[in-house]
Amino acid sequence: MHALKPMNELQQEIFDMCLQYLYAHENPQQMIKNSSLFKEGYDAFGLSDNEQRELRDMVLDRYNPSPREIADLGHIFFSTHKYEFGLLAVQLIKKHRPRMDRYVYEAVFKWLEEGVENSALADILSNKITPVFLELGIASLDDFETWRTASSKWTRRTAALTMLYLMDKASPERLLEYIKPLLNDEDKDVQYGVGFFLRELWGMHSEEVEAFLIKHKDGAAPMVLHLASQKMSIDKKKQLGRNAMAKTGKSFRSTPSKHKPQRQTHQPRQKSQRQPGNRKPVQKWSKSTQPQQRRDFHKKGRPNVVEKEMPEIHADNIPDWDSFDDTY
Repeated sequence: MHALKPMNELQQEIFDMCLQYLYAHENPQQMIKNSSLFKEGYDAFGLSDNEQRELRDMVLDRYNPSPREIADLGHIFFSTHKYEFGLLAVQLIKKHRPRMDRYVYEAVFKWLEEGVENSALADILSNKITPVFLELGIASLDDFETWRTASSKWTRRTAALTMLYLMDKASPERLLEYIKPLLNDEDKDVQYGVGFFLRELWGMHSEEVEAFLIKHKDGAAPMVLHLASQKMSIDKKKQLGRNAMAKTGKSFRSTPSKHKPQRQTHQPRQKSQRQPGNRKPVQKWSKSTQPQQRRDFHKKGRPNVVEKEMPEIHADNIPDWDSFDDTY
């Protein structure tokens, strides 16, 4: 395998080391298993999460690349179209989030435009990287407006999801004005990001979002309306039209439909000829009945089934994008 971008000596050394590790830990069975999760396609080596983290740590420990060096490496890694290489670029820059600058901002835009090929990497960038540009003042809301008309659907999706960071920092009017051009984006992956953002914004500014959706319901994509109104009441959804109603395949009619009874074509069941003397006496139950006299219902154990325990929650496995020292 060769990268499609020219490399300097350091980049070539890092690339060769990564490639050697990836081939040594290649797992076709895991790759086939993971491929079902990627509808856009999945070209990968099949590394486990632990192996991917080990590769990241090897690059950081041996070479300690700077944020700008990682930004340039990202262009090389993404040019391979291998999932692990793209993920490695994101993981490396994630370790340098407090030290990112405008150069990295421009590089991430190019990653999305030229390299990102699935929602997994796009959403990691939207959740872990691009909000930091806003927090550190590297980029502003106005800067991200240019992302809304980008050629890649993943850039436009990121333009919507990045605004989750500003929900409690910018006015709802400004955020709704920002998201308006994306309401009728032709790509469903972008529509999903827009609808998700509006649904979360509705949780904080319900009146503003509802008025906005009603005003633009005729120009918004059906998926956007459907996702944005998921947590609304039925009455609110009806105001947005049929596109906002839950597509469950069931009617919302509360009363059963009136159909004519079907003609009976089978013989009626014969009543049992049990003798009165064979009947068991029915025990009467009341609130005053002693607990031990009532029927005891116990869940039967399943000796051949191992019950899974819930994993413990630790500070290092909670996906907080703004925890600079997390271990992902």
